[in-house]
Amino acid sequence: MRGLSSSLHGSSGLIALVVVLGAGAGCSRPNPGFEVALRPDVGSSSESSSGTPTTTEPPVMSTSGDSSGALTVTSGDESTSTSSSSSGGESSSTGTVELHWPLDCPEPVRTPLGLASADTFFLNKPGDDPQPMCFSKPGKCANQALGLVPVFTVYYSDGGDGTPVAEDAGGLFAVRFAEQTPLFDGQYEVPSDAFLGVEVTVQVARSPNNLQEWEPINFRVYRMPNADEPWLEGDNTILGACDKGEATFRCQGCGTDPEIACSPGWLSGPAPYEKGVGKQLEVILEKDPTHVGGDLVIPFMSDWEWLFDDGLLLVPGPLELVQDVIEVRAREYEEGQAGPFIDVVHCPPEFI
Repeated sequence: MRGLSSSLHGSSGLIALVVVLGAGAGCSRPNPGFEVALRPDVGSSSESSSGTPTTTEPPVMSTSGDSSGALTVTSGDESTSTSSSSSGGESSSTGTVELHWPLDCPEPVRTPLGLASADTFFLNKPGDDPQPMCFSKPGKCANQALGLVPVFTVYYSDGGDGTPVAEDAGGLFAVRFAEQTPLFDGQYEVPSDAFLGVEVTVQVARSPNNLQEWEPINFRVYRMPNADEPWLEGDNTILGACDKGEATFRCQGCGTDPEIACSPGWLSGPAPYEKGVGKQLEVILEKDPTHVGGDLVIPFMSDWEWLFDDGLLLVPGPLELVQDVIEVRAREYEEGQAGPFIDVVHCPPEFI
């Protein structure tokens, strides 16, 4: 899947969109935002909705709150058009059947690429306590590893203007995917020239202790620092100190003594991202996902290769988000039935 970002629309700008519908029991239904047919049922009990791609300044997009899942859109210039090529398209031959892959169609579809190949949570709690504790565990939060933890709360508190990320308190979610060949209808390879975009789906839910009135939550999506070797999630099934080279808030790979050295450290410094650097888009969780859960759909219309090489970081904020409000479900949750997933969006093939 190398070089795919340039094959979309020739655009390298950042795409921002938004959204999610809350949860609901039952089958998936047509997505009114990205206007694609949803993947076959994979066991999740949630319904989802995503925003409409735009190549202008990122609009703020959110669900209208009604049961139809319709979206309301506001932006500076009130323009929100989908950006897809209306010409071209690749043809391919499969046995005696020749396929043509158009780049413009009334109802694009989503073809699964698969489950996340690695995900984890990064925690940070700044301070100079000589005997630090992290959620009742001894040691600094920045050195804790949660690679196989199935679900955890995410939160954020900014340390102040001009302060580095290491001074922020946070519970962040990191996820990376493996490159695979998408098979439409389980048998036809979708060529890279046919891609209209990709979607990452992360399932979120109200934390069990959150009984407050629902308020929308802002997230920022960052590209994780590029590195020669991918970060490792580790094998901790409960929160615990890193000791096997796994990734933490402080280190891309923990050294033998995480209090002293990383092996290696993040290229961005003492944290897996920098403020204002590498941010790809912003997302608003507008509608209450409830305790059952709902899908946060993050669409990328160009420049997505880094999702496989480096991975993305889901960071609450920039407004403060306290603990025990929202949780993210990792790939270990319900044996992967909740995701995170990545899909390719494309037009259905024409059989010639």
